[in-house]
Amino acid sequence: MRKKNEEILNAAATSAKNTAAGSATAGNATAAGAADTAETTNTAAGDSALLRALKTAGNAQGVRANFYAATGIIEEQAKGDVYSGVLFVFRKEKKISAARLASMLAQALYTVRKIRYEETERELPGRVCGVCREEAVLLRVQDFSAFYSRRTDKEYDWDRAPTSPCPVLVRDLLSSAQLYRVKTYALANADEERAFRAALAGACGVQLSMFPKEKKPITEDNFEKVYEYWASLFAFYLDGRRGEKKLAEYFLADALRGGKANKNGKVEFLLESGKETHRLPEYEYNYFWSVYERVADETTAFSLRRKIDRLGEDESRRMQGEFYTPPIFAQKAYGYIERVIGKRKLESGEYRVWDMAAGSGNLEFTLPAAVLPYTYISTIGEEDAMYCKRVFPYSTVFSYDYLNDDAKLLFEKRRRQRLYRNRRQEL
Repeated sequence: MRKKNEEILNAAATSAKNTAAGSATAGNATAAGAADTAETTNTAAGDSALLRALKTAGNAQGVRANFYAATGIIEEQAKGDVYSGVLFVFRKEKKISAARLASMLAQALYTVRKIRYEETERELPGRVCGVCREEAVLLRVQDFSAFYSRRTDKEYDWDRAPTSPCPVLVRDLLSSAQLYRVKTYALANADEERAFRAALAGACGVQLSMFPKEKKPITEDNFEKVYEYWASLFAFYLDGRRGEKKLAEYFLADALRGGKANKNGKVEFLLESGKETHRLPEYEYNYFWSVYERVADETTAFSLRRKIDRLGEDESRRMQGEFYTPPIFAQKAYGYIERVIGKRKLESGEYRVWDMAAGSGNLEFTLPAAVLPYTYISTIGEEDAMYCKRVFPYSTVFSYDYLNDDAKLLFEKRRRQRLYRNRRQEL
């Protein structure tokens, strides 16, 4: 339609110019020449500095560099292509079709999801800005939150590289109604180019307010990372004043029942042992809780309480130099199991999880609390077995040498023990 309109306008302009030339006197010819000069000048000036910069780019990296230069964004400040709450995605093509928009948005949602559920310090972007050589889009992340929530773990392959997003995610985005509500700005049109710049400035301006709007959740999956970030900010102010209490207890109290720091920077902690007040840096404290949402869901709160003892023990044993499996590896391993079997089946007890060489239970540290009652933990050492019984009281823990012991005899032994207990109860 835009091309057809341009053809009509060009035809009308040519017709008018020919009519004027056919009836012109010498004076009129001079005026017509001046009009032609003005028309040529206006056409050359019609391309904005932004459009001219983008047109010269030969690839996506060129579009990125030229866009930042033309808009005055310093590349070093756009960490991971996120600047002032706006996540940028660049493509080398000229136009943004619906299919290309779905692909660009899918790429952006990989980054959004990582920031929301895995990273601790980066704020969640509120907008996504897609830029090609002649067109651009600006959309709200929250409008597409259903596509990157935790419940999409089984629907989409989030292990892929963002530049090669899951085809199912792209397909679903392409089928969504909200995708077709996104406005595409034609940068060759002066009015639309100005409108895009204004919209982008407005998006950055909103995010440049004191704190971001959408907060990150604290879940059973990211609890450890969020705790480490919290501890890096406030451990210094609590060490030496908390006695035998674990630092993790303060974090849990803060996450479940915390309040806003007052003007003097005093924070009240409602611990199991009673109420305590400590002085923490006011800005850092308020900023942290502007990024994260406190835990209100009782199920999540119960799961976090179960993990708090393990968190302190894990930190202590790691500092003592014990062999340590990073939580990210354990989480990834369990994620693959959950993807194959299904979360509901694992948490209902339909399946059992058995770590046959658990050691001190590092792999079980990241298991959801609902799965622990259906988890068998065995280790060769009695000391490790006693430790795991204390840290994982809801799991079945026992000593077992998986290289030399016969698994069939193990189950037969446990079967006889159950029969013996049942008979004693009957008597």
